[in-house]
Parts: sequence; C-alpha cells; structure tokens
Amino acid sequence: MNYRKTLYTCMIFLFMGAPSVMSELFAQKKITMSGTVYDSVSGKPVDFGTVTIIEERVKARTEAQGRYRISVSKPGTYTVIVRSQGLGVLNTTMNINRDMARDFSLKPLTINVSGITVTDDKYFQKVSRRKMTREEMKATPASFGDAINALTSLPGIERTDGFFGPLVIRGMYDQHNRYYIDGMPISNPMHFGGLHAVINTNLMDEINLYSSSFPARFGGAMAAVIDISTVDNVKEEGGYVDTGLISTNILYQRPFTREVTQPDGEIKKETTGYIIASGRYGYLGFIIPYLYEKFTDKKSLVVPEYYDYQVKIKQYLDSHNSLTLLFIGSKDYFRFFTEDDTLDEEADPLLNDIEFEQNEMFHNLGLYYDYRGGRIKNRVMAYASLTQFDVYVNSNQISSSTPDWLEDLKSTSKPYIFGLKNIFDFEWIKNHADLKASVEYTYYRFEASGESVVQSRNNGGYTQMDDITTVPIDGSSKNHTVGGFIENRFTAGGLTFVPGLRSDYLKLTDTATFDPRGMISYEFSSDTTVSVASGKYSSFFQVNPYFFNYYPDVAQMDTKTTERAYHNVIGIEQVLGLYTLGIEGYYNHFENLAVGYPHYEDGEQVLGQASGKMKAYGFEVMLRKDMRENTSGFFGWMSYTYCVSKYKSGITGNIFDENGNDTGTAYDPNGDKWINSDFDRRHSVKLVLGYKYGKFTFSGKFQYLTAYPSTAIIGSTEDTNYPGRYTPVYDISNQNEYREASYHRLDLRISHKTSYEWGYVSWYVEVINVYNSAQKETNWKYNQPYSDSNPDTSDDEGLTIIPNFGVEIKF
Repeated sequence: MNYRKTLYTCMIFLFMGAPSVMSELFAQKKITMSGTVYDSVSGKPVDFGTVTIIEERVKARTEAQGRYRISVSKPGTYTVIVRSQGLGVLNTTMNINRDMARDFSLKPLTINVSGITVTDDKYFQKVSRRKMTREEMKATPASFGDAINALTSLPGIERTDGFFGPLVIRGMYDQHNRYYIDGMPISNPMHFGGLHAVINTNLMDEINLYSSSFPARFGGAMAAVIDISTVDNVKEEGGYVDTGLISTNILYQRPFTREVTQPDGEIKKETTGYIIASGRYGYLGFIIPYLYEKFTDKKSLVVPEYYDYQVKIKQYLDSHNSLTLLFIGSKDYFRFFTEDDTLDEEADPLLNDIEFEQNEMFHNLGLYYDYRGGRIKNRVMAYASLTQFDVYVNSNQISSSTPDWLEDLKSTSKPYIFGLKNIFDFEWIKNHADLKASVEYTYYRFEASGESVVQSRNNGGYTQMDDITTVPIDGSSKNHTVGGFIENRFTAGGLTFVPGLRSDYLKLTDTATFDPRGMISYEFSSDTTVSVASGKYSSFFQVNPYFFNYYPDVAQMDTKTTERAYHNVIGIEQVLGLYTLGIEGYYNHFENLAVGYPHYEDGEQVLGQASGKMKAYGFEVMLRKDMRENTSGFFGWMSYTYCVSKYKSGITGNIFDENGNDTGTAYDPNGDKWINSDFDRRHSVKLVLGYKYGKFTFSGKFQYLTAYPSTAIIGSTEDTNYPGRYTPVYDISNQNEYREASYHRLDLRISHKTSYEWGYVSWYVEVINVYNSAQKETNWKYNQPYSDSNPDTSDDEGLTIIPNFGVEIKF
C-alpha cells in the first residue's frame, strides 16, 4: 500500500471547503464594521482581543475599552472569528453589506456548555496544547464515546496493546503518569487499565492533558498528567442515558433552588446548589464470550465485570463561598481460566487448567471549600483515596514440574491516601500578573498481605514462568509528605512568562526536592505563537500506589534517592482562520528509576534499586481544521509523530540463589547499555476526518503505526522437569532490536441526532477495523524445539474487527 499517496489524498480531502482568496482587479470603497468585544460574564470590555475575517485575510486587534475596527473590500457573506485570551473562541457567519456597528460577547472557557476542552494548561500554555470538543470526542470512531479513549487519536498518545490498554505518552511508561479528578489523585483512572474512563463523559467539564513540561502545581508525576475537571453549573433538572454494545451509563442532575422576593414584589427562583449522580455498568462478561466464540470458533477464557459511580453535591453559602462534596468509585473484576481442551497443543502446557483472578476497586471522597472574590480565589480541599487490589493464581495440575508460584498464590494490597491542600490564586496586577501557590500535606497508609512474584533474571525483556519466584509481602507502612508550589503568570502584549517552583518533603527518608519549572511564549500579530518550556520533575517511589500494587516492599525503602526527570519542549503554532498548524519538539530525560532486582545487601534480601534511566525525544506535527458552530461542514485533524524512547536498567550486579549466594551470572547483561524501551514507537500517523450534514455526522479514523520493539528468539532449551516442553532462548545481546511489520487500521462511524423540546436522541453505528487488519505477532510453539518454522509470524488471532452501536438520550 502506498501510504505516501494516501497521505497526500487525505490532505487534499482535509482542505475541501477551504476558502480561496483572489485579488480584486479594481479598487473598491471598503466597508467598515466596528464595535466592542465583551466578556459575557463580567460584562466588561476585553483588554486583548482580535477580530478576523477569513475570506479577506484581515485581522484587527482591540484597542482601549475593547474597541475594534475592521474593513472588507466588497459586500458579501463573511466568516468572522473573535478571540481573546482566557475566553472561548466565537466563530460566526455574517452579511456585511454596508458600514455597520456590531458588538461581540465571549464566554469564559470554564463555562463551556457546548463541549469539553482538552488543553495542556489552564494558563493557556501553547506548548503541547490540544483541544477537542465533546462533539468531536463522541464523533471519533473506536472511542466508545469515552473521553480518555478519544485522546489516543491525538499525536504522541498511544496504547500499550492494541485497542485497549493504559496510555503511553511520548514513549514513557504509564506508571509514571498521574490522573486527577477535581484535584484528587486517581490510582485506577480506566477500567481494566484502558477500557473506559471511570467517570461519565457527560460529567466532565474539561480535560487538561499535559504531555510534558507541565506546571509546578502537579507533584509526583514524571511523564504526563491528565487532569479532569467536573461540571460545575447545573441550570435545570435533566440527565443522560447512554447505552452501547459493552456498557450502559446514566447521569441525573438537579439544581437546588429557593424562592426570593424581589424589591418590586415579584418572586423568583434562585439557584443555591445542585446534585449530579451518574454511573456505569459493563456487561462485557456476557458480550465477550459470545463475540469471541462467534468470530474465532474458540471458547472464551476471559470473564470481565465492572462498574463505576460518581456523586457531586454543591451548596452555595453566598455569592463568594461554596461547599462541594464529591464521591467517585469503581470496581473491576477479571477472571481468566483454562481447561485441558481450551488451549492449542502449541501453547505452554503449564497454563493448562489454570485460574487467575484479579479484583481492583477504589473509592474516593473529596470535600472542597471555595472562596471567589474578585481577584482573589482560595480552595481548601480534603480528600481520601482508598484502593484495594486482589490477585489470585492457582494451577489445578500440581506436579513436580509446576512452578511453586502457581500453587495457590494470593496477594492483597491496600494503598490508602489522605490529603489536605490549600490553593491560593491572586491576580495582583490585573491582566498582567497572576500568582498561584499551595501548601499540601499527604498521609499514606499502605497495607499488603500474601505473596508477590518477582523476576529472578532478565531474559531479553520477557518474563518466563521459569524465571519467576515468590516473596512474602505481609506488612504495612506509613509515610508522610509535605509540599507545595508557587508560580506566577506574567503577561505583556503577546508575551507570556510563567516561572514556577515545586518542593516536596518525604518524612521516611528525610528528603526534600526542589523542582524549578518555567514556560515562555510570544504570540505575534500574525496569530503565530512560539513557546519554550522546561522543568525538573521529582517523585518519591515509596509513595507511588502503582508500584505498591505489584512491589509493596518499595514503600519501606529508606534510600534518599528520588526518581527525577528533566523536560524540555519547544513549539510553534500558526492559526489561519479555522485551521491550526502546530509543530513541537521535545527531549525528556529520566533517572534514578525504580527497577526490580532481587539481591542481598548486608545479608538481607532487597527486591529493587533506583538505578534505571530513560530518555525520550522526538517531534509532533499536527494540522487541525475546526468547524463553525451550528453549521455543516468538514472538521478533523491529521498528525505525524516521531518518537525515540531508550532505556537502561543500570543493574550491574549478579543473580543470587535462594540462599543469598552470588551465582556469578549477570542479572541483566545489558544493564549499562541503552536499549529501545518497550514503547519505542518510531512513527505514528493519525488522521481523523468528519463531516457534519444536518442531523448526521460521518467520521473516520485512520492510523499507521510502526510496531513496538521486541527481542528475537535464537534457540530453545528443553524443560528437564517437563519433557517435551521447550522454552525460547532470546537474543539478549540485541535486546529490543526486532520489530514486526507496521500496523494500520481504519474505523468508520455514522451518527444521527434528533432534537426535541425536552432534549435529544442520538444514535450511532460504527465498525472498528473496517478491513480486518491484524497486528503481526511472533508465536512460539512450546511442543517443538527451535527451528525454521518455530517461532513463526502470524496475524493476531484475537478479535480484529468489531461492530459497535449505541444510543444516547438527553432529557
């Protein structure tokens, strides 16, 4: 397939409908439009704004008191775009046939009732800034109507595995990302690590995606931050019901009101607060077995079940003060089992008659007190995040060849986190200087019981059943951190400068971090913005709940070494009417990463050390076309990402036997060598195109992705405990140097929306992976030794084409 030709064709298609501008042969008297641009909430004129007429390619800046003046060469119908920093963009079509006066009113982004805005910074940092409306998210195929799933259509954001899986952002491992919902940390942001977000899309007000170089207010994250804010404005009773192929979610909202007598005696209702309740129930446990057996003629071995809930209650105390209570929770239950007749004869025989269960749940509670008074804002926030993670593994074919860790393995981990924050915001020079600062305290109580598994040696990046051993994990730990940040946003004309500093202190190790961060950008009159951002990012792995679920002993490591990263980003963005072109380059370096390495120090077993390093660098190019509000037409974006992600464990020690003796064999022969990381995806091309026509929206998504790296198999050994079972030998000297063929996929979607007085009904039908493209995979046959035919490369035998449909009702 000629992908270069395909990309050229898609680019031409993207620009269909773009306005052409021709020079006039004869000079005509210009027609002038003038007026004032206002902030719709405060009613005051904007200080810095622009009015652009696309067809004429002219732009005027607002002057004192928000006044503007702009001219066109001849009467006609024109596309007018009005912008002002901190406010939403207004796209409208106007007939300009004579000199006229026209005022414009812009809404703040925080009161965007038409959709979700995905940005990189509430300070309007242009570096890595992404924007998607709720309408675009729901129109993006293969997202299952889910906001976080839709993010994978943006540059630099990938999945760990196929259709689902955690988000890998700019080549960094997902356990170094952090997710927040209204400022609360969420340890399990997506069901089963990547199926659905644990929060209803219609409850989201905005998502802030920070792919790197994020502001100082975020601590603990080293890779990326996904910050979700919930809806904070309920005007009337109503809700949503959204039913799809794999789940159903419901949202209900209602304002609190009271009757107020006006001076003229008229009685009016005044909103005093609101309540929003929502939840989702997934029925994959019924759907997956049916579809899997229908398309593969094999019995399904997987039984997943999940649900989530959210409740938000807000009470306004007066015009400046309010109290908010937020409950969020979810549960994921996953069972995998095999029987003698369910596995191919080529599969690992040790997996016959095995059972695996995983149960993960969390419950979060947040209490907020907010004060808003003119230029001063303050939030006091107390929260609790309670997570439980249970794992059970057992083999029913116990024999001398069965690894010990497969016999009735159980583990439970409970990372409980309690936090208190005070966040202060003071605009000390109006429209020119805004100071933000916080003081934070967090208490961590982690408990674990049972046994955990560890890898006894590095085997080319692969964990084989023979390389696993168990360690007891009974115990609990208590940790305390104190920290905060301070940053100031300075603006003058087109210049924006945001210096910041974050500091955190871990009591266990008596260690403090000091992380300077900053961003500077300049917006030219041509709507060209150049931005540079850089910063240091530190993390205490002792309080990382993602690590604790799998390696609970890290919570008690008393090393003063902290994981840290250095981010560097430069970008340029050009806006041309409804089109936006962005180019961004980045270089991120990570060091002192926690790595698993069971060894002995001073006669005591230690399961890990802080010696890992990573570096990720590359660039992203994105061309985007927006659509005018309430009109038909094309919208979409196309992007190309080049990303290099390298890793080295830093482990130079040897393997120790069960008695603590040094075997003399290196644990990781590549410990001091840079290798391709597991998520080194060099090239990624994504194209999302949509066309809205009346009540219908047609959309498609095409992806071309190079494969993640792997290690080639160069031999085999026969299992002495299980004759006839052959295990692969990997080419460790060339670890992660092999790649399967690149993968490409096309998803198509059609939706229809009918509006009524009481709401609307919207239905959609989509086909994921239209032409049944399959990822290539290396298959090892455990019943055969290494040969020219073992291993072989074949198409992934899982579900490759997925029909999906759903209905959303708003009332």
